[in-house]
Amino acid sequence: MQPGGVPQLMISNTETIPGRTITATLGLVTGSTVRAKNFIKDIGAGLKNVVGGELKSYTELLGEARNEAMLRMMQAAAGLGANGIVNVRFATSAVAGGAAELFAYGTAVQVQWGHRMVNEAVVGVLWTLVPPLIFGGGPILFSYLVGNAYQRRKLNDTLAREKASMMAFGGRDPLTTTVHLYPPAHITHGHLLTANVSVGPSWWQFGLAGLKKIIGGRIHVFDQVLEFGRREALQRLREVAQSEGVDHVINVRLDTATIVVNKGGDSKTGALEIFAYGTGVHVAKPAPEA
Repeated sequence: MQPGGVPQLMISNTETIPGRTITATLGLVTGSTVRAKNFIKDIGAGLKNVVGGELKSYTELLGEARNEAMLRMMQAAAGLGANGIVNVRFATSAVAGGAAELFAYGTAVQVQWGHRMVNEAVVGVLWTLVPPLIFGGGPILFSYLVGNAYQRRKLNDTLAREKASMMAFGGRDPLTTTVHLYPPAHITHGHLLTANVSVGPSWWQFGLAGLKKIIGGRIHVFDQVLEFGRREALQRLREVAQSEGVDHVINVRLDTATIVVNKGGDSKTGALEIFAYGTGVHVAKPAPEA
């Protein structure tokens, strides 16, 4: 048991614990929690929707909630006598107006211990409230001018950090959606890594999308904020991998969830949750030549 009552478990989102042997499968384990926004964060998110972009208060709030769901899943596994959880998955869903469930699940297993593993629960989720779309031409014009510039600046910052991370990993991207490495490499050990970002479109983007839905077709106006959100989530996963000292992150998955808030019977779409996770692995280094 780790400090604070956290079970010491090896966690992976693949079907195996990298570099270890599973000796027994003990069954499905789950953990969940339901969280609601508080009034202050609600107001802050509404103001941030003027220009769009990341909603840090909700990233932190739902990140803490996913950590709690992870902890409950780990405690359930420890209760079965497990020392590992494989094939871990996450889900986020709205269960009521202003409230969402964070759900974690996987398969509890017994594995042969080797090196000490550290399970990582760096989390994320997105969630925001959409304020009324139109208060007049002035706010929408301000949202268009300032929001566009702000979102472009944030995307350019993410792109610059991507290049820096590639250089740190020897000019390659450490993230892969495959379970195996190519060219093949001997994986010694690994553990789960997660990252997230909360984003919300700006007022003018919501307004333009509403008009577009009248005639149908592709809604291009959301492309920029969605590209930023997914790139930022993946880049944060690279940065977690770099800080953990792993060589690769395998079986990378992206989860996007929409939070819906109902007010007065009218359904208004809030922000998106973009959550990236995978298993960070260490590979055996070649023996030095004599």
